[in-house]
Amino acid sequence: MNYDTLLEKYRTKQVFIYGRSVIHIVDTQTYIDTGIKKTDFIFHTERNNRGIITVENEDTT
Repeated sequence: MNYDTLLEKYRTKQVFIYGRSVIHIVDTQTYIDTGIKKTDFIFHTERNNRGIITVENEDTT
């Protein structure tokens, strides 16, 4: 990936920069856990590290 491609993906919110890594969101999943709506963002980095970022959305009770 060259610099211009990276900037374009950043502008369209396909990737974001976290620390020294470029993170690309590959999938999302929304679910309710103990009455709280949560969204998992499944990502991988340019070095093929994978992970999940979980965000609490709102209280649904």
